[in-house]
Amino acid sequence: MTVVTDTSIARFERAPDGRKQVAVETAAGERTFAAEEILVALGRRPATRGLGLDRAGVETDRGWILVNTRMQTSNPRHLRRRRLHRARGRAAAGGPHRRPAGPDHRATTWLAGKLQEFDLRVVPQAVFTDPSVGVVGLSEEEARARHASVIVAQETFEDQGKALTMGQNKGLVKMVADGESGELLGVHVLGPEAADLIHEAVVAMHYRATVDDFARIPHLHPTLAEIMVDPAEELAEMLAMPAAAR
Repeated sequence: MTVVTDTSIARFERAPDGRKQVAVETAAGERTFAAEEILVALGRRPATRGLGLDRAGVETDRGWILVNTRMQTSNPRHLRRRRLHRARGRAAAGGPHRRPAGPDHRATTWLAGKLQEFDLRVVPQAVFTDPSVGVVGLSEEEARARHASVIVAQETFEDQGKALTMGQNKGLVKMVADGESGELLGVHVLGPEAADLIHEAVVAMHYRATVDDFARIPHLHPTLAEIMVDPAEELAEMLAMPAAAR
């Protein structure tokens, strides 16, 4: 697999051998890539045209419905009983690549008579490629920009027992934590069942777990999930060291 970034598409055409071809502009000049098929995946657009949101008093930004942390729109009117008018599904603002599978609904459910807040800090994201990707929280770069001290550890699937039996031992798990408190700030999974594995990190971060907390959670063997413990244990060991020795 070859990944080429910082490009702009110049044109699509037929290659001399009959395959489809795309020409792109790069910093080093024009490059062409030919294949049986070309997939264009440049994001998504909200399907809100024609809904009359302006007449309903619902504010939008380029078609995306603007909501607050409770997923409430700008329309103050109430619907059935005490349920406020809320944006559901994938039309709510927050970026076309953010796709929480259901938390927007759960976060706006009345529990014990109180509307729950929507915590954007723990919204997971996934890319269903092979190997797949699962992400929650901050990247290492984002964490270093926001926190005075950051520690990072990762573990590969290369020798992971369950991954080996599945024949899918490509990828890694990376954890980012606060270097002072040990709180998990971000977790990134590249590998088999990443979109499922990331939910373990979502739960931990929801409760603001530290790397020590995470490292003490028992995991079954052999499972894919047990790989999550290894970087947490490494971070816990780092946290116990003097900052200068990390």
